[in-house]
Amino acid sequence: ILSGDNNIGNYIYGTTAGLEFHPIHNVNLSLESRMLRSDNLIFKQGSYYTNQRLEFIACIDLWF
Repeated sequence: ILSGDNNIGNYIYGTTAGLEFHPIHNVNLSLESRMLRSDNLIFKQGSYYTNQRLEFIACIDLWF
């Protein structure tokens, strides 16, 4: 979540990594992680601001 006056600085950069597993023909499991960094303190974590953010996403897809 961007916070403050949205002065994000000159650069925001990051890395994303993910894994995907297909155990049976109609089920898909996936995990993804993302690390973002900025020039300025634009991310709010708890009661303080920071210039980096770490996210994790887990998904289970089922289709018919």
